[in-house]
Amino acid sequence: MISLRGEEVPLCLIEGMLDTWKEDFEYKTPHIMIALKGKFKREDTMRYHLVPVADSSKSRVPTRRWITRLLALRVRTDGKKKGWLFVNKKGERAKISDFDDLFRVYVKKAHARKPKEFPSGTDLEQYSLRRSLRRGSTTTAANNQVLEQVVNRINRWRKDDNARGGDPMSGLTMREVYTAVRSSIDAALAYSLSH
Repeated sequence: MISLRGEEVPLCLIEGMLDTWKEDFEYKTPHIMIALKGKFKREDTMRYHLVPVADSSKSRVPTRRWITRLLALRVRTDGKKKGWLFVNKKGERAKISDFDDLFRVYVKKAHARKPKEFPSGTDLEQYSLRRSLRRGSTTTAANNQVLEQVVNRINRWRKDDNARGGDPMSGLTMREVYTAVRSSIDAALAYSLSH
């Protein structure tokens, strides 16, 4: 559905998702634009990244329902319309490691219910939000014949030659990045829909 490095997950912004919520829902392929802000691997400046996630996919995970519940918690319960989506008990931006123990609890429950879904000899303690989700997402996309160029774009993998010219999105507002992302949204949604 989405392919983020572990430490990118807590960079989700509430206002970024709220700003385009209705527009994204009314698109021919309803989706949610995950808005991230921060310094990303191999980048020197703070910038926005917008990653579309289809409302539903092959796995039938109700993406919009779960993200709606999380946003409702932050907006209605916490009274936040801006700021980080994932926060710690102090209200500061969370770190991915804050969620790793709970993640492993769910991995173990999944393993207990469907052990055949895991390779034999799997060390469940090695699962981590830092790498496991992105690796699994990328593998699923490849298994579902998502084009390599789409996988590379979603993962923001660039050949060194392409990366040297600087980031054309650096310094753009969230709305400007949104406009640029919308121009190739169908290719990006192909990744999400494959899951």
